[in-house]
Amino acid sequence: PIDPSHPPARVEFMVADAEPVAAISTPGLADRFEGCGLPVIDVDDPVVDIQPRTSLPEPSADDIAHIIY
Repeated sequence: PIDPSHPPARVEFMVADAEPVAAISTPGLADRFEGCGLPVIDVDDPVVDIQPRTSLPEPSADDIAHIIY
């Protein structure tokens, strides 16, 4: 998660450092990723609702969940 109150330079640094393949955001916060050069997935986009809901495998102790700065 990225705190929306962070200044744009901090957001850009975190994205560049973490090298994510995409950002998941709401429409109201998606513009925070402008200039970061990565696709933004809008959680309110109706296309998201028609995607397959295949269950993911259970995580193991060796799996990374997410990075928190």
